[in-house]
Amino acid sequence: MPALLSITVHEGKGLAGGFLGRRDPYLIGTMGDQKFHTSAVNNNGKNPLWDQTFALPYNGEPTIEMEIYDRDRMRKDDLMGTGRIQLDILQIQNFIQYDVPIEKRGKPAGIVRITLSLAVS
Repeated sequence: MPALLSITVHEGKGLAGGFLGRRDPYLIGTMGDQKFHTSAVNNNGKNPLWDQTFALPYNGEPTIEMEIYDRDRMRKDDLMGTGRIQLDILQIQNFIQYDVPIEKRGKPAGIVRITLSLAVS
């Protein structure tokens, strides 16, 4: 039975990293072999507001892996942290808002608030 997973990336809170407090954060999410990518939020610091929604075919993938980067125009983008969402909750609930813990080198580096909504046709 085909399903569509709607992923809304709302915001980040307390994200670490950045040069002199200036951050242009964006998020790359990976679910299986599918990727989604928020836009970079210029000078939005530790608390970026993205409010971007992505719809991906869902085939029972177990996780969404997330990487948050600070866009850098002069050098390679800096990794601000990573997080993971376990999707087994979708077997019980088809709609959930979740604060995903972000870590960098094993230490807390903020959270990303997302909403997941699963539509089965």
